[in-house]
Amino acid sequence: MGNLSRRTFLKGSLASGVVAAAAGAGLLHPTRAVASREWSQGAFGAKSVPAALKARYGSASAAQSGKVRVKAPLQAEDGRFVRISVSSGLPDTESISVLVKENMQPMAASVQLANGASTFFSVRVKMSKTSDIYAVVKSGGKLYMKKQKIKVTVGGCGG
Repeated sequence: MGNLSRRTFLKGSLASGVVAAAAGAGLLHPTRAVASREWSQGAFGAKSVPAALKARYGSASAAQSGKVRVKAPLQAEDGRFVRISVSSGLPDTESISVLVKENMQPMAASVQLANGASTFFSVRVKMSKTSDIYAVVKSGGKLYMKKQKIKVTVGGCGG
């Protein structure tokens, strides 16, 4: 029985090693989403919403759109874990970003979508205090957004 467990362990270790080596060599590629190889340090390091949008998309202007839908609480009891879901009814959605206006660095999350990928994105963000959040969608080369205020009652970044 001891040898059987040892053999199973060794087979699993070997298989894991082969998969890790293949992934490291670039032989495995996910088909639905690929992590960006270019870190958007300017967008995530920006100190304001317009600066973050300019760094991420090259423009700070986004039109309000009813086709950008946000599901988020109106009041968050714990600012450390605020779930925000964004979906887009716009054709050819290219990317989705979530920004929190009152955070020291407003860009909370940003995803680039591959053709055929789902236009739904959900993330948990940390909010320092009550703030407007912005869901920004790039579709057809243009920016669209939806804004919602979330009241934080306890436990944000600032305490």
